[in-house]
Amino acid sequence: METILVGVGELYIADVGTAFPALDTEPGVEWKAVGYTQDGVTVTLEQSITEHRVDQETGPVKASRTEEGLLIATNMAEATLDNLAKLLGRTIKTTAADDGQIGTEALGLYRGSKVARYALLFRGNFSEHNEEYPAQYQIPVGYFSGNVEAAYTKDGVTRYTVEFRALVDPNAASDDEKFGSLIVQSEDAL
Repeated sequence: METILVGVGELYIADVGTAFPALDTEPGVEWKAVGYTQDGVTVTLEQSITEHRVDQETGPVKASRTEEGLLIATNMAEATLDNLAKLLGRTIKTTAADDGQIGTEALGLYRGSKVARYALLFRGNFSEHNEEYPAQYQIPVGYFSGNVEAAYTKDGVTRYTVEFRALVDPNAASDDEKFGSLIVQSEDAL
């Protein structure tokens, strides 16, 4: 079947307000790749629905969406100090080697009450129109949610389990873009 989508993608983060690259151009230097992923990337459109009932009917007569969200989850295969700093919204402190002293990098793990916000770009070749065509999720505002877990395993694979949750973009061009957009190439340029 031609509409079965197969493919992986790459995740990038940037400061909130950074312009998203066009679908057919590489992300600029302001977009920082978060490294290889493991076990895929899951995009979940969450919702809570309330059903409304009346005495005259046995079934619901109306439904209202009371909550919605967008969650992107993956395992980061490149469990580097730099990638952990991105996830935590922190800065690495570097101490250069000196006479008789080794050089070190340190990352404080306490985050405090302020939550770092980012724009997120998830890009890959998962267009339904052609397996070579690119597609990208553009999330203008969000944060790394959930627990960041470092799995140090006996098979030698260390990874970070991460979740990125969208926030409503107050500057969205329309209501349907408040969590961003999924853009898919549908045909070649003329």
